[in-house]
Amino acid sequence: MVITSNSEKALPEPFLRRCVYHHLELPPFDQDLEGQDRAGEVTIEDIVKARLGTRFVGGTLFADLLDFYRFLRRDAQGLGHKPSLTELLNWLDALVPEARRGAPPGGVADLDPADLLAKTRGLLFKNQSDQAQAKALLDRWRESPRPGLRGR
Repeated sequence: MVITSNSEKALPEPFLRRCVYHHLELPPFDQDLEGQDRAGEVTIEDIVKARLGTRFVGGTLFADLLDFYRFLRRDAQGLGHKPSLTELLNWLDALVPEARRGAPPGGVADLDPADLLAKTRGLLFKNQSDQAQAKALLDRWRESPRPGLRGR
């Protein structure tokens, strides 16, 4: 039997004594592996492409959205809950629906700001204090001097 937990609630001690633990780290980003041998290494980008398909192969929008997620996971201080990989997949799926006709927007700057903020609040952030700072985090990310930011 396999049981997964994100450690949000404490499990009873008698149960925990009977468990074998295996902690899974968040996979690396492609950027983390630049210049390294990637043999057998699965990245966040690989998972997104496998789960959500060709609408997330390359392109500025995909790079922008992953950069914001990376910012939240690595650089955003004060989050009560850092977004998980599942939350990333749900957020990307909502921002770039499969049925979208024509070419996807060129980058985050081309998305409707109100839609981006609403979906970011509701899908990436799971508690009120994180949701309350969603706009400030998006603004801070846009203003940050990061390599690879496009069209902000």
